[in-house]
Amino acid sequence: MTNELTEYPSRMKRMHFDSHRRKAIGLLLGALSALVLGERATAVQKPVAKKAVKKPAKKPVKKAPAKPVAKATPTPKASPASSPSASPSPSATASPTPTPSASSSPSPSPSPSPTVLAPPANAQALKVAGKNLTVADLTVGATTAATFPKNGATMAVLVTRLDQSNFVALRPVCTHAGGPVELMSGSLVCVWHNSRFNQRTGAVTNGPADSPLLKENVALYGDTVYYVP
Repeated sequence: MTNELTEYPSRMKRMHFDSHRRKAIGLLLGALSALVLGERATAVQKPVAKKAVKKPAKKPVKKAPAKPVAKATPTPKASPASSPSASPSPSATASPTPTPSASSSPSPSPSPSPTVLAPPANAQALKVAGKNLTVADLTVGATTAATFPKNGATMAVLVTRLDQSNFVALRPVCTHAGGPVELMSGSLVCVWHNSRFNQRTGAVTNGPADSPLLKENVALYGDTVYYVP
């Protein structure tokens, strides 16, 4: 009994000390837990800093250097050939460019113009209204009245163009009774008795005339129609 009473105070002290130690450890652990939780909360609340994305720097565009304009180099003139040496030179000499020779084929010569014959000295140009009768005044197949001097008198004829260069001249006097003959509807008609004649040949196509009209000799020289005796 005495031992129990003696050991009781020391037991109570140990129990009291253990109780304080447990409280102190509990407080320390609580403080540590609070500290850890606070740091975690702070870490959660802090926004994560975004890393700045660096844009690639634009590379400067390099301009292509201007190409130098090639200057025309003068063609070296061929120097007179020197006398050949014993050993040929290793460097090649430029041979002169051969000059193209002119074509040896002759150029075509212009064709000669046709020779225009002069009328005979005694020829007389036929006149229409005081002007020379030309090919431009009469179409092929057409007939016109013309005059020319003969033996000091003025002769009248009916001239018909047969083709490009041939003409016929008929005296407008009927061979029946000497009446005047005129061109009517493509025929030469006597106004007295109605005899008809072919305007290209002078032949009778309707009587009473029985002989063709008389012809005068005409020809074309240049572009003018002439009476040729």
